[in-house]
Amino acid sequence: MSSGKRKGKASTPDPETDINHDSISPPPHPQPSTKRRKTTTTTTTTTKTSSPLPPPPPTLPSWPAPQETLASARTFLLTAAQSPKPTLILPDRDVDGLCAGTIISTVLQLLGKPAGDVIVHFIPRRRSLWDGETQAEIQGIVEGRGVGEVVVCDQGTRGDRILGFLDPEKSNSNSDGKNSNSNSNGIPLLLIDHHQPTTGFPPDATIPLSSAGHEPVVPASLLAYILCYDLHTVDERIPAKIEWLGMMGCVADLGMGVVNHRFAEGVREWVKGGVGRCGGSGKVGKVVGLLNSGRRAPEGEVVPGSGVAGGEEGGGVKLGDEWDAWGVLQFPVDGEGGGVREVWEMIEGRSKPKGMKDTNLGSLEEEHGDGDGEKERYRQKLEMIKRLELSRDLGKQEMQRWRTGVRPLFTRDGRMAVLEIHSRWQIHPLIAVMWAQMLGKRPKNGGGGKQTLQAVACVNTGYIPGKVNFAVRIAGEREREKDGEEREEVDLIRLLGEYADRMGEHGREILGEDFARGHREATGGSLEVGVWREFREKGLEVEERSGRKGKKEKEEEVGQRNTLDGFLVKKGRGRPKKEVSVSEG
Repeated sequence: MSSGKRKGKASTPDPETDINHDSISPPPHPQPSTKRRKTTTTTTTTTKTSSPLPPPPPTLPSWPAPQETLASARTFLLTAAQSPKPTLILPDRDVDGLCAGTIISTVLQLLGKPAGDVIVHFIPRRRSLWDGETQAEIQGIVEGRGVGEVVVCDQGTRGDRILGFLDPEKSNSNSDGKNSNSNSNGIPLLLIDHHQPTTGFPPDATIPLSSAGHEPVVPASLLAYILCYDLHTVDERIPAKIEWLGMMGCVADLGMGVVNHRFAEGVREWVKGGVGRCGGSGKVGKVVGLLNSGRRAPEGEVVPGSGVAGGEEGGGVKLGDEWDAWGVLQFPVDGEGGGVREVWEMIEGRSKPKGMKDTNLGSLEEEHGDGDGEKERYRQKLEMIKRLELSRDLGKQEMQRWRTGVRPLFTRDGRMAVLEIHSRWQIHPLIAVMWAQMLGKRPKNGGGGKQTLQAVACVNTGYIPGKVNFAVRIAGEREREKDGEEREEVDLIRLLGEYADRMGEHGREILGEDFARGHREATGGSLEVGVWREFREKGLEVEERSGRKGKKEKEEEVGQRNTLDGFLVKKGRGRPKKEVSVSEG
């Protein structure tokens, strides 16, 4: 599998993932065989499989997307697999996007496309898919490699053309969400997404496949799994090969409580069974947490003396990134390996190929030979895991630093708590989740009245220079799922929209396309510093704390009490449970 170039200076943020990182050379990762698998001319194969066919997705009207759109998308993949031209996949860097992209890559190869004709390109951090420099990079790949098809996974949805460098006179219009079997510009484009469209679907999306508006809304990875499940009539190995990716991406996007998520009857049981077959929420959560750690680290960070393979000159090593996370997910399509359990066992040091004394990198016994490349793939994967573990551990230290150094402020109407941090790490979503869990808890034993607080926002002024990035989560969402209590539904995009309207007639126009992106349960954005200040003052109307100077000084002497730790001690509660993953809005 090849990758697109990753050069270029970052300029515009990606509001969905908000990762701050310029290009680096992608680390080596396991490569499936590039030989084209023999296929028959019939619509089914007799390929044997050692894994039973997983249970099919529930059948619901227009779920997880219109059936005609799903059928068109399957035809798209079948055509792309047999096309002599390369297919370009543009996945988001979070685990949901990584899993969705891996599903498409795996299925194309199982359908016969050589791995060398599957190109994967990550949008550089700080940018969006529609950024001018990003468009130039994609143009270079499309024209340089002669790309025949493009698949976009989990990048968000808006009414601007994705392939903006092509002649707009030749691109078909899908702004109404209807499908077309071909794109007149000669490059068919499949969009796989679950975010609420801000200004419609991209006009040049040949097939806009979105679960937004089709309850229960599923993440991009689970949508991709359901899309590809019925292709078992062509290759019966497909469902078993990709189920773990669909379920893991679902856990990554909806959280560890996904098995208790407000899915419709039948869907909840199906997802719960799938997560169980993949190893259970504990193993899935640990893998998700590791894979997500790479995208949270500062760009190009080199840590000296880490003892991890792949170090730079001078003894340092770059922290794990999205390319490491992608590499961990890749397994040979023609082999028996793959799955959450195998990755988890590698993390735990419980799995190793024959011929290796232990799981240390230096123990690879080259003299025993490695005809199928198993040991070399293992060595590469272990290096990636070690780099990601380094990112994870340093990220925990940064989280701890802000755990004891941030205090909540509140909007004038009391519906949103706002926490402000200054960190180069992408930890604002995690802090928002931690505080949302605690501030959203209601007093038990009948105490307290109606809860006003609906959401918690964590604002990061240090993530991207000149920008303010923020993540918003529903207060007490996990408590709502756990106790099954009927509470007022909270739509975060709508809530932010109400605050934006307070800025005046042109409020939403001032805030722009990078405001309130994502979906109603997890959103956020990226704003210019001046725009954020105006929104904070006129829209949110955040109330600054005031008090006598002597009292403030006294509090500083004994330590900051209005922090998460101080809140827990004051309320007599335990510390919040570890949140292993959360999607960036």
